[in-house]
Amino acid sequence: MAYDIEVYPEVQDQIRALPQLALPPLAEAIAVLEIVPGKGDPYHRANPDGAMRNLVFGPHGEGC
Repeated sequence: MAYDIEVYPEVQDQIRALPQLALPPLAEAIAVLEIVPGKGDPYHRANPDGAMRNLVFGPHGEGC
C-alpha cells in the first residue's frame, strides 16, 4: 500500500528555494514516507508514540 504526500503551497515555495543538491535526497525521503508514513524518530521524545515524526535525510543528515 502506498500513501500520498500532500505538500502545501507554502512548503512548495520552500522546496523551490532549496539548492539543487538537496532535491534528490528530499525525493528519496518522500518516497520512503509514501511507503512507511510512520518512519522516523519521534518529534517529541516525551511522546514516542505521537503521530509527528522527524525523518533525517541527506548524505550527512542535513535534512530533517
